[in-house]
Amino acid sequence: MKILMITEDFPYPPSDGVRLRVYHILKGLSKRHEITLLSFIDGNDKVNIDKIKSFCEHIELIPKNPRKLLLLRVVLNLFETEPFSLSTFNSKRIRQRIRKTLIQKKIDIVHLDMPNMAQFYELVAHMPTVIDPRDSITLNLRRRYPLEKNLFQKAYQYIQWKKWKRYEAEMYAKFDKCFVVSDVDAEELRLLNSKIDIAIIPNGVDVDFFKPMRLKPDYPSLIFSGSMASFQSYDAITYFYKNIYGNVKAQVPNIKLYIVGKDPPQSVRDLTQDKSVIVTGFVEDIRPFIDRSTVYVCPIRSGSGIKNRLLEAMAMGKPIVAFTISCKALNVTHMENIFLADNCQEFTKGIITLLSNQRLREKMADNARQLVEKEYSWEKTVSIIKGAYEEAIRKKQNQVKK
Repeated sequence: MKILMITEDFPYPPSDGVRLRVYHILKGLSKRHEITLLSFIDGNDKVNIDKIKSFCEHIELIPKNPRKLLLLRVVLNLFETEPFSLSTFNSKRIRQRIRKTLIQKKIDIVHLDMPNMAQFYELVAHMPTVIDPRDSITLNLRRRYPLEKNLFQKAYQYIQWKKWKRYEAEMYAKFDKCFVVSDVDAEELRLLNSKIDIAIIPNGVDVDFFKPMRLKPDYPSLIFSGSMASFQSYDAITYFYKNIYGNVKAQVPNIKLYIVGKDPPQSVRDLTQDKSVIVTGFVEDIRPFIDRSTVYVCPIRSGSGIKNRLLEAMAMGKPIVAFTISCKALNVTHMENIFLADNCQEFTKGIITLLSNQRLREKMADNARQLVEKEYSWEKTVSIIKGAYEEAIRKKQNQVKK
């Protein structure tokens, strides 16, 4: 099969959820299929091209549009029907590359990665096409905007939610297949438009890379990880520190909290005024931090889709306490492989329960590891994608016959 994949981010390094999924899909598909990659890039992404050359028959890189006059563009977008982020990728150059590729190569299927790439559908409409938004942005923003404290941000996110609601309903139904990571996201999109042909393609985790390391434990300690520049992570850790951590510390005075992830804002760095809090910033390898910590916490209150950080912690054999909303996309069971909480009191109880019960920690950690080995390997994800590609190709062939 000859695949044209169009991505909004270069898939290396696989350091966030967007890049991670594309990297492992490319890696898995390249074993038996021929891939042409057209990818937008930021800054120095080009220096990493050798890291994925072995996965692709051909690669072309397109710079994202410069972020000039950002505030003016945000204001002007208030009077436009399309979501603001589409403008970053509305490039004459990539349109030319798409047309050229389809003329020069015998492509079997086109894979557009992430919602912003849906704007190029008309260029590939005659081909079997799939869109992989992973999550429903409509669901994500509906959960997010009420949590915004800044009134301007709240209003802006509300407006973007309305725009994405219209855009997702209209655009995704045009594709032969739409990939999402969970039933929750699928249900949201079907409510928007029942004609969207959805395939559930869960994220995976590299279970050979993320596995227990048996390092010297740092007991008692908690860890939260993720890019601190994202609203999800920032909201989660600031909410956790303000509403939960103090209650835990009152019962476990020698507790430590590790906040691990790139780009922590000053307000997160300032949490280190509490000597029990360690903010690392970017780390080359997160595994030792997860392995040494006693409990992984996931106080995420917004967003959608599968949280890769949870899969990584589960694969590392780490007991987890999480808000239920952050796990809607995962096939987890309370007290079997995770401790689920719906409020601050339950979250605190989960942490204290696990810190004080080693046998329960070990049981939940072992069960979590077994779950990801069984259901969330990248090999399984790639296998499902191959089947979805074949369905999309048959669907387009049947449309042509009619």
